[in-house]
Amino acid sequence: MDHVKNDMYFAKRILKNIEVLSRYLKDKSQDDLLHDGFLCDAIENRFTKLSEDASKLSSPFKESLPTIPWTAIYSIRNRICHDYDVVDAPILYKTVKISFPKFRDDLLGKLPCHFMTLNQEPFLATTEGWKTVEMRLNDEKRRLLKIGDIIVFTNKETEEKAIVEIDDLKPFLSFDELYASYPKRAIGYRNDEKPDPRDMLEYYQEEDIRKWGALAICIKLY
Repeated sequence: MDHVKNDMYFAKRILKNIEVLSRYLKDKSQDDLLHDGFLCDAIENRFTKLSEDASKLSSPFKESLPTIPWTAIYSIRNRICHDYDVVDAPILYKTVKISFPKFRDDLLGKLPCHFMTLNQEPFLATTEGWKTVEMRLNDEKRRLLKIGDIIVFTNKETEEKAIVEIDDLKPFLSFDELYASYPKRAIGYRNDEKPDPRDMLEYYQEEDIRKWGALAICIKLY
């Protein structure tokens, strides 16, 4: 499907780069960035892409987010592109660690976004990238989901957040049908676990499953 290159398109690209930058620096110190040339190059490359996408946003869109330091973002990008010797790694580090979480939240307020919670194990499986199908009841709330929408998952134990995009939506009459349609790792089971549709009874009543059916939310991690 062709992407319409509008504000939503570029905002999603910026959001993805924010998430990637955050993952690059997860559990990293400022000293790690200062002494790891490969990490610094990766951060600079992603920051440049983010800034270039930001420059393509319309003026009304940017004006609607006045707390985002657009000029500072462009300034850092210009220093990366034209003055490699004076790029300040601590500035990059602080921008990603301190400024970007607020930037991300502001962007999410502009995008089609849904919020869901996950237990620790499925959350980790999602952030590790091997759980690619979220299973939910296909009720009225879930029928508001659309392909291309964003889901923010919150880890119930740690409050950590993960952002994914809906890649596909497939309804089923039951979780039995859903389970039969995907590899066990895709729906969140580890190699030493046996998938069982009855596990979903921990979350949903049988009568509700019969009434609404099941929904496979195919996702891709930002």
